[in-house]
Amino acid sequence: MPGSDPARALDLAEPLAHLTYAVRYQEFLDGIEPSERPYHRGDPADEVRAALRCAGLGLG
Repeated sequence: MPGSDPARALDLAEPLAHLTYAVRYQEFLDGIEPSERPYHRGDPADEVRAALRCAGLGLG
């Protein structure tokens, strides 16, 4: 499409992909045995942090 910027679209999509992963990880956590949760508990937060970094809003 004339005037489109595919590279910019990818830049915008990357943080959104990490947020999608965060939701999926949380759904996974919600469905697994309690004894397995400690191994994956931080996964959703890790993906949110990754989204923030990709968006240039990292915490440090």
